[in-house]
Amino acid sequence: MRLLANVPDEGMYRLLEPASAEQAEEVRQFFAEFPEIRSCRLAFNRGVTFADAFAVATPLLASDAVR
Repeated sequence: MRLLANVPDEGMYRLLEPASAEQAEEVRQFFAEFPEIRSCRLAFNRGVTFADAFAVATPLLASDAVR
């Protein structure tokens, strides 16, 4: 979900719209982290998907796509 921070706002909200009630906390957490993810272009997954896994993600953008 955190990689959605690099999707244009309209697309991001469209992709989050069908989130279920069970995903509400994850969506809330995403929006809490959203400004930092956008500013540093790093998204962290600290045991959310897999309890013992830690992941860092960043988008690979063409030079003309950088905001």
